[in-house]
Amino acid sequence: DDDFKATSGLIVQSSDLDGEVTAPVPFIDVKSTTTPFPSILNGTNVPIGTQNTLWAARAVNTSEAKTYTIHNLGGSPLTISSVTIVGANPSDFSVSAAPPATIAAGASATFEVTFSPTTHGVRDAIVRIANNSDNINPSFDFNVRGTGNNAEIGVTGNGNAVSNGSTIISPTNNTL
Repeated sequence: DDDFKATSGLIVQSSDLDGEVTAPVPFIDVKSTTTPFPSILNGTNVPIGTQNTLWAARAVNTSEAKTYTIHNLGGSPLTISSVTIVGANPSDFSVSAAPPATIAAGASATFEVTFSPTTHGVRDAIVRIANNSDNINPSFDFNVRGTGNNAEIGVTGNGNAVSNGSTIISPTNNTL
């Protein structure tokens, strides 16, 4: 892009429409923390396991957190106003560890999103990172997805457990 000049891997300046150089700019890049650490594209609509945006199916009312890294590839501080969860099922996801409000030029910081399904079935949401980046402003968005599974039921008789698949009858668990 002609608007951005890279030096040592950092975006250090941009130019306005008439080509005049303006001040250094912040430049957001979000990556998965799973090997090989792929970048997540802004507006990614399909959650993918290799980008760490797809949770394995888990029992309802249990939780799993995933970590992401925000890199500031720019030449000035990146301001993170908020990280929120929006979309179809936002209550099934939460920001369990927020990034700092400012990420220095060339630095990075992590944040965590936790999936805690409240019901069974596919649960979708959007992670929205409000920021001042010159490339993605006002927000960097990516979709996340998890599936809630119904928990198995426990059966008791007279206060005693009845094992799944048991064929033994007993007066202690009221199966006689």
